[in-house]
Amino acid sequence: MAFKRDYLAMVEIKAINTLKDVSIQLGKAFDGFEFCEDTSGRFEEVPAFAAKKGNVNLTLFGIPEGEESDVYILELSCDKSVDRGVFGGIIGLKLIKIIPKELVVGDNGYTDISSYLVSYINSVSNLECWIAE
Repeated sequence: MAFKRDYLAMVEIKAINTLKDVSIQLGKAFDGFEFCEDTSGRFEEVPAFAAKKGNVNLTLFGIPEGEESDVYILELSCDKSVDRGVFGGIIGLKLIKIIPKELVVGDNGYTDISSYLVSYINSVSNLECWIAE
């Protein structure tokens, strides 16, 4: 039986384009993920675009009205634990190939792939991103 993990990543993206434009670029980078503006109010006062494929969620958070910032936040999360092969099939082979098989599970119970997500996005798009602080 394959070892299942809860993958998680938090990435900051320089906000030089509109939130919608960045969501379109991310949709191209993550084949099969279609970002849609969240109008449900689920994220309260934060504008957001969300995409889901299988058990994997990508959420792009904008800048709350009235606040000043020059970054958006991209969060990757899983609805439930998933094995590496299934995760790779969902997220894409280009990304899963750069994630080491022997990554450890953190104290929080998640396998943090933020640094690999940054490398991937920076290599396949013109977005400038880094690990969220």
